[in-house]
Amino acid sequence: MHLDILSVEQTEYTPKIRFDRKNQRFTCSGSSYMEYPFEFYKPIVGWLEDYLKATQAKISLDFYLDYWNTGSIRLLMFILDFLEKQQRIQLVNWYFENGNQDAFYLGENLQEEFSDVIFNIIEVDNSDSSELYHD
Repeated sequence: MHLDILSVEQTEYTPKIRFDRKNQRFTCSGSSYMEYPFEFYKPIVGWLEDYLKATQAKISLDFYLDYWNTGSIRLLMFILDFLEKQQRIQLVNWYFENGNQDAFYLGENLQEEFSDVIFNIIEVDNSDSSELYHD
């Protein structure tokens, strides 16, 4: 598989995913509370595996999730763990809207879990959030 950009459009239950090979930037935004998160994230993990075989570049990851379920977070943690073990994370930016304490606390927990990674937790104003990851 040789795609320059992985692109998955957002739905009511699934996040928008973008991965730009040229810029080594992975973006996940929106809601992630689908019934079967493994089926959703499996092709994304496969795409990342193919990417890692093709290059030694490190990846920057941007997350802006406003709502999620436990299964989705497990899959995101799997992706982060997979990339961290291969020492392929440049940095992680975890964005959350001001007032969304759940997103803030999840970011803090992930920051602790992946303490060997540069992990930024960034608060954004609600009015700015709609422009973060929309092409």
